[in-house]
Amino acid sequence: MNQRITYVEVSKLREHEETLQDRVAELCKALSETKIMNCPILVDSKTNTILDGHHRCKAARECGMSTVPCLLVDYLSDENISVCSWRKGESICKEMVIEAARTGTLFSPKTSRHVFQTDPSSMGI
Repeated sequence: MNQRITYVEVSKLREHEETLQDRVAELCKALSETKIMNCPILVDSKTNTILDGHHRCKAARECGMSTVPCLLVDYLSDENISVCSWRKGESICKEMVIEAARTGTLFSPKTSRHVFQTDPSSMGI
C-alpha cells in the first residue's frame, strides 16, 4: 500500500458523509484541551476525499485548525482498500464515495465502512 502522512489544509478536504454533532462536540472538546490530533485522517490523494475521519475533520474546523495530519492513499487504485456499507441491505462502491464528495450530495453518517487488507496499524491509523 502506497501511502504517506502529511499536513493538509482543512479547507481542501472533501466530505462524502454527514457527521453527528454530539461526536464532533466530544472531539472538539478533546482537541481544545490537548491541541493534539492523535490519528491522521484517511484521504484520497487525488481528490482530497475524506475516507475516514469526517468527525475529526469537522472538529478541527470548529476548533479553528488550518491543517490536519492526513494519511494519503491512492483510493481508486489501491486494491488493499475496499468499501462496504454499515447499513444492512445498502451497497456502496469507491466511485460512489468519490462522486458524493465531488457533488456535495453526502451520505448519512456512518454509511461507508472502509476495510483494509493490510493491518491499519502499520499505516499509522
